[in-house]
Amino acid sequence: MIIRFIYLFISLFLANAYALNGGDIVTLKPKSFDVKETFELHKRFVPPIAYQGHVESDEIVMASSGVQKGAKVSGNIKDGEDLVFFSYGDNKGKKEALKKPSGLSKVPIVKAKPTVLGKPKNYKPVIDFSSFIQSAARKKKSVSNFKVKLREFGPKGISKNNLTDFDLVPTYNLNELFTDAGMGEITIPISSGDNFSTFRGSVAAQGIIRTNFELSARSDTTFDIPVINGDYLFKILEKNKVKEETGAHILVDLGDKIDTSTFMGSFKKKVFLNRNFKEVDPGDAFVYELYLDVELGNHLIKYMDFKGKVAQKIIHLVQDELTYEAPLLLDAKAISFSVYEENLAAKTLQSLNLNNNDIRYFNREITAAKVGLNRYKILTPLRDASFKHYIEVGKETSVFVGFNDIKKVVIPSIEYIDYLKELFQNRADNGACVIQINLNNPLVGFEAYMSSQRPSGSYDFYYMDKDGTVSAEITGLTEKVFVISHDYGIMNTKIDSGDGNIQYTQSFCTEGLYIIENI
Repeated sequence: MIIRFIYLFISLFLANAYALNGGDIVTLKPKSFDVKETFELHKRFVPPIAYQGHVESDEIVMASSGVQKGAKVSGNIKDGEDLVFFSYGDNKGKKEALKKPSGLSKVPIVKAKPTVLGKPKNYKPVIDFSSFIQSAARKKKSVSNFKVKLREFGPKGISKNNLTDFDLVPTYNLNELFTDAGMGEITIPISSGDNFSTFRGSVAAQGIIRTNFELSARSDTTFDIPVINGDYLFKILEKNKVKEETGAHILVDLGDKIDTSTFMGSFKKKVFLNRNFKEVDPGDAFVYELYLDVELGNHLIKYMDFKGKVAQKIIHLVQDELTYEAPLLLDAKAISFSVYEENLAAKTLQSLNLNNNDIRYFNREITAAKVGLNRYKILTPLRDASFKHYIEVGKETSVFVGFNDIKKVVIPSIEYIDYLKELFQNRADNGACVIQINLNNPLVGFEAYMSSQRPSGSYDFYYMDKDGTVSAEITGLTEKVFVISHDYGIMNTKIDSGDGNIQYTQSFCTEGLYIIENI
């Protein structure tokens, strides 16, 4: 019996020793939370009326609708280069799957082996409650949204209550419809990140002029958009002896940081409204500028602040609609980046050595400064948050690159561009534009609509995987989207990366243009 007891004791001791020094049990450690960088709002100003809900701010100069403007600052806005006017389009087509040439070989995926940690001597199993809390917080945050509310204004000023029973149509899909269901607000899903999305849509309700808008949207933001009563607009037109031809109008919310706006297209008259939406003389205090009967299509609009700095963007005007503009101005800043060229056969990117004049800011007399072999710095100007930075890169053949912030600019070579156009059955001399969208997350869903004054529906979507395979279907390896279009105009998109990660963006198409959008 004693011998049997000693044998059992030795067996248990050896088993426990193995459990303490080996095996595949991993020590549970509390996870550390990643604290995001927070930003402070500009405390002196109230946001434009569209942004008077809860806003998580960036480096933004907020304009105020509710604060009376002071003395006007005189000054002229100098015109930049001539802007190409765009036209607009419709349906998407699909073509059979295409493969790239053998020179673009597939890169093997190397999986790292997990590290096995041993058990500490005094190990006691515990439940890591912090892990559960963090996981729940992530899941909750992934379902984010922003809200849209409407407030009607007419002869008696702006309504104290939000408008109910209205519909919203997003421009990325004209067949989709959001409705407030009598609640006075519409909730739209969006990524929980701090980056801005450019969301464009139009709203309609009984008795008001249909209104379209572009929002610098982020999660947990409420937009309170003013819409004009149809009878009141008719009285303004009648008072100013304006006979409508296009039926398109622009309402600009100047707030407290913008001195004036300049619309680069043609229009019948510009009138000024005070904080109560009453028409006043130009010398009086006003916070809104209303352009009557404007030219349709894509046009440039400029905003000058009280320091004489100018921000610019392209807006799209639609017949029989009012366009509401509430700029959120981002300060000028210097951006440094490296430039590379992507070739057809090479597996690695090649450093691109350019002169200063080979990198130019869109529609500005701003060029990059060279600070290294393929390293450059450019001082970006004041801009509206809904309009990305655009630089033109290249010597003989230029490529436009759009971004909010960027560290690496990758330009396709001329041979690569020609190959892509042939691959898409659109040769370089046929006038098609190419919009290349570089994704930063996996792609689950992609919706887009090309607006054009003469839509033909002649545009197609293609998806490129990480191995260079191109097809008309999204896969789990999709990293680039190509839009090939003969409809020239403005394109709004919805990019869904899954798990509530939804972004909205905007791009442009003109004849023969190659533009790269970095998301």
